[in-house]
Amino acid sequence: MYTKIYKIAEDRNDTEALETLKTIGKPPYSRAKSVGLLFKVLKKYERANSTPAPSSWFVLSPDYDNNIDGDDYSFVNYVGDDKMGIQSMISTINLMRNNLDFSEINFFIHIFV
Repeated sequence: MYTKIYKIAEDRNDTEALETLKTIGKPPYSRAKSVGLLFKVLKKYERANSTPAPSSWFVLSPDYDNNIDGDDYSFVNYVGDDKMGIQSMISTINLMRNNLDFSEINFFIHIFV
């Protein structure tokens, strides 16, 4: 993903994105902030090249409106952060080693918003 985003930034002569990408370098990252900066550049290009989802998709159900921002907590725990002493959950997942026999079809959908 990094290489592709870097190429897009070069093609568009996007000095701001190029500076960010040069600063964080290629993954893997030891800080969640670096992953967040990579996603920030990615989202910039996604917004410019996609049709936005309908606003109705983002209406929060009252059942989940608890004023707690779980996204930051989940993100940092998923990608990890050495400075905060949080091990990356993704680094412990190896589907090829641990889960070769699936008894059902699984779809993993990751949406960058």
